Amino acid sequence: MSPYTASLPIFTVQSDYPNVIADVKSGQQQKESFWVSCYVNDSSRHGSIDVYRIGDDIELRGLDGFDVTLEGNGSLSLACPGFVESIAIFKPPRTLIQTNSNCWLIEIESFDISPQQELYIVGDSDGIANIGSIGSDGSVKRTLEGHRSDITKCLFFPSGQVALTASVDMQIKLWSVIDGSNPRTFVGHKRAVSDLAMIDQGRNFLSASHDSTVRLWECGSSQLLHTFEYTGSDSNATIECTRLSLASRLDTPENFISSSLDFSTKDKMVAVGYNTGEVGIFGVGTRDMLAMVNNMDGSASDITGLVIDGSRLILGKDNKTEIWDFRSLTTPVVSLSLPASITDVALLSSNTLAYATHSDSGFLLDISGEPQIKCYTSGISEGLTVGVCSRDGRSVYYASKQGDIFKY
Repeated sequence: MSPYTASLPIFTVQSDYPNVIADVKSGQQQKESFWVSCYVNDSSRHGSIDVYRIGDDIELRGLDGFDVTLEGNGSLSLACPGFVESIAIFKPPRTLIQTNSNCWLIEIESFDISPQQELYIVGDSDGIANIGSIGSDGSVKRTLEGHRSDITKCLFFPSGQVALTASVDMQIKLWSVIDGSNPRTFVGHKRAVSDLAMIDQGRNFLSASHDSTVRLWECGSSQLLHTFEYTGSDSNATIECTRLSLASRLDTPENFISSSLDFSTKDKMVAVGYNTGEVGIFGVGTRDMLAMVNNMDGSASDITGLVIDGSRLILGKDNKTEIWDFRSLTTPVVSLSLPASITDVALLSSNTLAYATHSDSGFLLDISGEPQIKCYTSGISEGLTVGVCSRDGRSVYYASKQGDIFKY
């Protein structure tokens, strides 16, 4: 069966549009404007929205072919009739966390939110990680120094009291969130470590590297338990692992490894994204290859977003996102093209995905039926989102390279 294919439009809006509206509403200005744009395939439309103060009320008027409505909750409804059929809903952030408020980070490369949604951790391009409180002004509570280069991944343990960081320096470090100590450092990768995945409570975890391997570790002993090797068809390329996603298997394996250092690995599988555009799926407890998902478009594109959800595999690469059914890995069920490159994908709920892109907007994609964008996230300036994550299925967090974390 042929996949469902479509080209999705992307709307963008000036990131500080709520401030523009607030200035007019407060009487500081009688009239101001902010820009809006819409992109689809290789075409684009650009316009502006005028904001007027009329008595005690404000009025928004769309120009250059755009229609606009301001909702009661501060959300913005945009349309560009005659160019695209869809209506875009922009939601301002509920919380802005400025992680650079009392420190200086070179450039944010990765972030995570603790499972309790009390703390954040950010890693920069100079090998420094900072931990701060979400509930306060975002100021840094703990600085973690030890890496010699870019921190590519930060990951809290389920307890929220321990964290892992991975780096271009080929090391993975275990940190105490309580006192900032570094009791364990995991070494063995021969090139940059690109991603991490926690198994249940964190006694075991997986690391992906540009050395083409994924490694399974035991935290207490720092012992390497297994190395998963690339088994794809591209033998001439320099293979790099770019993304990991962990899930429970659909079957009940019998030939799993029984080891005193394996904890809850028996029924787990891990998807590994490669810079060839392929995805390998391995049994963690059985230490075997389960499947290799081939690159359908033939171009070598990094897998920049990867999610396993039940029987579905969702991936992002360059400006495309695909949804695959585990029962048939010969062709994707859905293939969508975007006018912006994807930087990350996260699962918000069983039928909602959150995307970070190189545009000025992240967006939530409804996949319950024919895929459609539910809403956009505004406020992220310059299109430099480094990731997206969700902890409870209701809130979604985006981070920018400038050091701001936005909660929606």
